[in-house]
Amino acid sequence: MAKSKKSVKKRRIFTRISYKERVIIENRYRVDRRSISYIAKELKRPASTISREIGGKPRVGAGKYSADIVQVQVEKTKESRKKNEIKS
Repeated sequence: MAKSKKSVKKRRIFTRISYKERVIIENRYRVDRRSISYIAKELKRPASTISREIGGKPRVGAGKYSADIVQVQVEKTKESRKKNEIKS
């Protein structure tokens, strides 16, 4: 009898979006007015990740997504999580 080969799913490695990627998202979405799927292909990430990053699908244009503002929010979240880990 031959052994049955079960497909083994590889676990995806999760990597956070870097500041550089956020700037690319901002430029492509706000300035170049590219679609979410276009940006996702360029960054080799799922379209859902890009959509989540820009907050769903806001209207394309100035003032709707800022890489600098999001990066500051991410850093604040990291700091608060570190403080919570120390308290525990």
